[in-house]
Amino acid sequence: MPRGNPARAIRPTRQNLFRLWLIRSILILLLLVTLTGLQYFSQVAVPSRPLWSLLIVMAVINLGLLYRLWLPRRVGENEFFANLLLDFAFISAVLYFTGGSSNPLVSYFLIPLIISAAVLRPRYTWFIAGLSVAAYSLLFLHFVPFAPFDLSGHAAMMRAHLVGMWINFVFSAVLSAWFVVRMARSMHEQETALAQLREDGLRNEQLINVASIAAGTAHELRTPL
Repeated sequence: MPRGNPARAIRPTRQNLFRLWLIRSILILLLLVTLTGLQYFSQVAVPSRPLWSLLIVMAVINLGLLYRLWLPRRVGENEFFANLLLDFAFISAVLYFTGGSSNPLVSYFLIPLIISAAVLRPRYTWFIAGLSVAAYSLLFLHFVPFAPFDLSGHAAMMRAHLVGMWINFVFSAVLSAWFVVRMARSMHEQETALAQLREDGLRNEQLINVASIAAGTAHELRTPL
C-alpha cells in the first residue's frame, strides 16, 4: 500500500458485511413488529400491502446475504456498496408509504452514510451523501400521507419544522461525509505509521543481531587456538 495514500487501505471485510447484515436484520424485525402492531392493535390506516411486500422481499434478500457470508469469496467494495444502496432503496420505499420526511425514521438515511465513510473510499461516501440529500428532498415533496405523522392540524408551524429538519439533515450528511472520512483516513495513517515503526524496529533488531554475530566471529578469529 502506498504510504502517501492511506485511504486506499479502507476495504470492506466479511466481518463488516456481517455487521451490515445484522443492522438490516434488526431494522426489518423492528419494522415487522411495528407494522403488525399498527395493523392489528390500532385504528391507524396502514398501507399494509406495499409495506408487507417490501418487508418480505427484504427479508428474503437478507437470507440470501446470510448464505453469501457463508461462502469463502472475499468481499469487494462494489459488493459492499451495492448492499448499502439496497438498504438505502429499502428505507426510501418504506418512508414513501409512511409519511415521507415527516417520519422520524428518515434519520436512518445517515446510517448507510456513516457506514460508507468508515469502510469505503470517499467517492462512495460522497455519492451516498448526495443520494441521501436528493431522496430526503423528494420525500419532503412526494409521499403517501400516514396518520401518525399527519401535520394538517397546524400546517404552517409544522412545515417550518420540516424545513428545519431538512436543513439539519443536509448539514449532518455533509458533516458526516467530510469528518468521518477524515477520521477514517487519520486512523489508517496512524496504523501505517505504527506498522512502519514496527518494521523499522525489526530491521534495527536484525542489524544489531548481525553486528553481534560479526563481532563474535571477529573475536573468535583473533583468539589463538
